[in-house]
Amino acid sequence: MSNLILVVDDEAGIRDMLSLILRHRGYEVEAVGDLEAALEVMGRGRVSTALVDFFLPGVSGMDGIRRIRAMDPNLHLIVLTGAQLTAAELQEIEALDAQYQPKPFQIASLFQVLESELV
Repeated sequence: MSNLILVVDDEAGIRDMLSLILRHRGYEVEAVGDLEAALEVMGRGRVSTALVDFFLPGVSGMDGIRRIRAMDPNLHLIVLTGAQLTAAELQEIEALDAQYQPKPFQIASLFQVLESELV
């Protein structure tokens, strides 16, 4: 497995910003806008970490996170969202061994979470 970071967000501005910053910090990045494209990239077997928007088109938040986790139980998974999540959703994210990062986020805070996952 490589250190490819997959960015999954339906907002092009978020995808582009995260991709640019991650590449600038030396990471290999692939960015997509929906769950199906994310699963296709993951199917290639090179993804070590995924930054995934909780709300993606065509799928409920938890269903998308569950599908990603089911495809790769060892994936470093960081869930991003600007919405207020319920206590149950936060508990399930934790139970799926994923990190949670609210939007808007500070880049330093996101990198702290990301780098703790990659250690």
